[in-house]
Amino acid sequence: MKITQVEAFALRYQKEESSEKPTENYYLPAEGWRCIYARHHETMVVRITTSEGIVGYGEGQSPVSPRTSKTAVEDLCRPILMEQDPFDVEYLWQRMFTAMRERGHYTGFYIDALAGCDIAL
Repeated sequence: MKITQVEAFALRYQKEESSEKPTENYYLPAEGWRCIYARHHETMVVRITTSEGIVGYGEGQSPVSPRTSKTAVEDLCRPILMEQDPFDVEYLWQRMFTAMRERGHYTGFYIDALAGCDIAL
């Protein structure tokens, strides 16, 4: 059995709009040096399909800009996972994690992408 498909989906659950004008999707708090926040719930979901038709889903929580995590799955994780044994989870995790070692990406969007793939496996 081999992995034949790796897909990622950026999702946003928008709260019901009030009578106020629509706002931007993100905001920065006025006080201090704070992080950017989303006005809606956002996440990224990974779907991995095998040659036997088995499908696994995983969420790579991306509370801001899930499209960035989606791109990381498609451009960085997918090439590592394709045609691999889906049961070799530890090897695949290590391979994805060390793939960005020289770039210093051990946190943030790449880890969100990696987590979604790991859970889907």
